[in-house]
Amino acid sequence: MPSNPQKFPPATGIPALAAIYDENAAQYYQVFNYSLQQIPCNTSSSAQYSLARNCIDCANAYKQWLCAVTIPRCEDVGNNASWLQLRNVKQLFPNGSHFTLLETDPRLPFLNQVAYNSSRNPIIDEQIKPGPYSELLPCDDLCYDLVQSCPASLGFGCPNPGKGLEMSYGTRTNIDGQLTCSYLGAAYFLGGAERLGGLKMWSTWMVILSAILWLSL
Repeated sequence: MPSNPQKFPPATGIPALAAIYDENAAQYYQVFNYSLQQIPCNTSSSAQYSLARNCIDCANAYKQWLCAVTIPRCEDVGNNASWLQLRNVKQLFPNGSHFTLLETDPRLPFLNQVAYNSSRNPIIDEQIKPGPYSELLPCDDLCYDLVQSCPASLGFGCPNPGKGLEMSYGTRTNIDGQLTCSYLGAAYFLGGAERLGGLKMWSTWMVILSAILWLSL
């Protein structure tokens, strides 16, 4: 997840960092829960909003989607993999340095767009201030499952292809065992046995942390 080693030192700051993400997700879920309580969930099957899904399905889909979008997975900003989305490119790194792209980088023309100059969630820029980073986008099927599982009256919708989808969500593929989008419980690199032990331990910790936050909602 995006962090700031000066505000949240790895040795001592993880609990405070996790609390920010946890409290933010919990607030969103509480608002959602209030809305879901207005739906007649315990009515007869013929009167339910769907014959295929129910309110439990809706709540589970929302938890999956919420954790993926409020607790973004990030990669080094220098990683130019096509499935990563640059964030906060014009902000300073915590050490005060700037991020620059090579003139040949295909992403260069897009750096003035909002998606490249801010985080998905305002609290990341307001409270954490991580500087530039690359986000492993949530899987688009999480959004589709949310729309399919919840009542239309809740107003959930997903961006259309070519009109914001690609900057908000990724697609599950299998490229050399690497993750191309984020979802709860995924190992960071499925075939990454050659990766450094420290990175694998960090990835495992973030999967466990995400699961804890999911269960706390």
